Amino acid sequence: AVAEMERGVIQERTTMGRNRVAAQGRWIGVIPYGYLLDTNGHLIPNATPRPGYQVIETELIQRIFRMVADERVSASTVAKQFTAEGIPVWQKTQRKGQIEPNYRETTGAIWWPADILRIIRSTTYKGVHTYGQGIERSVPALVDDDIWERAQLQLQMHRRLSEKTGDNDYLLRGLIRCAHCGCSYVGFITS
Repeated sequence: AVAEMERGVIQERTTMGRNRVAAQGRWIGVIPYGYLLDTNGHLIPNATPRPGYQVIETELIQRIFRMVADERVSASTVAKQFTAEGIPVWQKTQRKGQIEPNYRETTGAIWWPADILRIIRSTTYKGVHTYGQGIERSVPALVDDDIWERAQLQLQMHRRLSEKTGDNDYLLRGLIRCAHCGCSYVGFITS
C-alpha cells in the first residue's frame, strides 16, 4: 500500500513538473518535424538541412500543406511521393542546452499517410500548441492560418469522399445532409 501511494505521489509530481515547464514555453518530448530547440528549450524553425541531407524541414512542412490545401492531394499521395523522392523520415530529441538534436531514423525510411495526417492536423504548425490539460502556448508558425484551415477542409473532403468507404459509387454521396441533425445521407444496396 505504501509503494502504491508513493507511485501516485511520484506520478503527480512528474505531471506538475512537466506542466510547469510547458507553462514556461519550453518543449517536452519529441520535437515536431520542422523545428529545433534553442538553448532555453523553446521551439525554433529548422531552416538548415541536416548534415548529409539536402532536405530543409521547414520547406518540407510548407510543401505538405501546399500539396494538401492547394493541389488537393490526399495524405496517401503525399506520403507515396515523399517516399519515392527518398526524403528521409526521422524523429528528433534534444536536451536543454544541447546544440545538435539526436536523430532517430524511422523504420524503413517510408513516409506513411499517418505521418502526413499528424502534421496536417497539428495546430503547432500554425503557431498554437496545447499541452496536457489546457496549457496553451504560442510557438513560431511555419504556415499561416489560411492555408492550415484550407488543409483541414481538404482533409474533411477526402474523408467524406474516400474510395475506401464502399464498393459502389453514388452520385450524391456526402453531398446531401439531414436538415435536422446534419448527418450525411448514404446509399446502400438491398437484395
